[in-house]
Order: sequence, then C-alpha cells, then structure tokens
Amino acid sequence: MKSRGIGWKILRIKILVAIFGAMFSITTYAEQIATTSDGKKVTLHNNGTYSFVAETNATSYRKLDYADFMIDGALLDGQKITITGPLGTFNSSRKKFPVGQLYQKYTASGPYIRVETKNISREDLKYIHSNCHTDCYVSISGTAKKDSYGDGAHIMADSVKPKKRY
Repeated sequence: MKSRGIGWKILRIKILVAIFGAMFSITTYAEQIATTSDGKKVTLHNNGTYSFVAETNATSYRKLDYADFMIDGALLDGQKITITGPLGTFNSSRKKFPVGQLYQKYTASGPYIRVETKNISREDLKYIHSNCHTDCYVSISGTAKKDSYGDGAHIMADSVKPKKRY
C-alpha cells in the first residue's frame, strides 16, 4: 500500500482534534443537573451559576385551613389535602397507629378533625409518639375521607411534619 505522506497524517489529526473539540465544547457549555448531599437537585448553568430544580410530585396537596375542612370535608372525599394545626392523640390501645385529633386552637375541647395514622412513615409515627400526647403543632398531608356516618370527614394521613407554632 502506498503511503500518502505526512500531510495526510496531519490532516487526519486536525480532523480528529476538531471533532473532539466540538464534542467537548457541547458538553462543557450544556447545562447539567446535579444532586446535592441532601437529595435536592440543582441545575448548573454554563455561566457558573446554579438554581434549584423545582420539585414536582405526582401527588400535590391542596392547602386548606381548619374551618374549610370542617365545612367542606365530606365534599373533599378522595382529595389530597394539607392542614396545619395542633394535633393531640387519643385511643392509647392503638399503640402503633394512634388516632389523632386536629384542633383549631390549643384546647382539647370543641370540634376536631380525626386523623388516621396507619399510612405514615415510621419517623412520623415516632414523632407523634414522642411529642403529641397532649398536643403538638404539625402539618398533616393526606387524603380527605368522608365519614360513614353523618356528613363529616376525617384525614387518612400520608405524613405528619412538625411546624413552628404561629
């Protein structure tokens, strides 16, 4: 086979350098997604800045206040909701999954919203058992369920997270 000479080799090297350079510049200047040590996702922009990626949950919870749930609870049957307020527990015979009562104010009397806890995480259960015997201020996310009696409703909790009082 006849050699094409040094000019051909230099041309091949230039072409390869151009191809690799183009590939490198595309990946260098593209925005990249990274995950922080606490699990949050950030977009790394090509100008050296970053921004947090908005979390998108397949399940989004509608924020309600206590009075709205008391009035419309039965109509919300099956909807995902979040309510914040003081939670107290009762029914100590149910040691693993206590039934909670969400009150409008810090009084253990008057109307309350019943909260079922059998679907929440172990960490949330531990928090309730350790902190909510009288009451604790929490944000409850879960599904509104119409009561089988009357026109009331309760919450089947998915999570119970501590919140700062007022």
